[in-house]
Amino acid sequence: MEPLEINGEPPRLDGLRCDAILCQEYWHGGALVEPANVTFLCFEGRWHWLYFDFGIVFWRDTEGRPEPFVATEIGSDYPVVDVAAARGLRGVRLRGYRMEPWGSCGAMVTFEFEGGARLAFRSVEDVTTCGYD
Repeated sequence: MEPLEINGEPPRLDGLRCDAILCQEYWHGGALVEPANVTFLCFEGRWHWLYFDFGIVFWRDTEGRPEPFVATEIGSDYPVVDVAAARGLRGVRLRGYRMEPWGSCGAMVTFEFEGGARLAFRSVEDVTTCGYD
């Protein structure tokens, strides 16, 4: 298995309170193509951008939350889903997260919260999904 490639500086989030986790989905022709095309995380007022590209984990700081948009010229739209609200993670402290390779060309980032909740973003063949425990 190849070592995990990381682009950007992974943020220090251990012990911080979760304000938001927003996934920007990618829909094309009315079908969901990628449930977590880009993920925006906010911990104690600071926003971070997490995304994957063919097994590479990308981290960026960002100024704020994403806005949904529609690209009618290509038949696509990009709604934003509030994952933290749906899973009851707002206000919960993060115990930590880990990044690891997944399969031959994938990657996974798993967040572990106080109380035992886990949230994992897995990218395989350039499609990112979000799973819960």
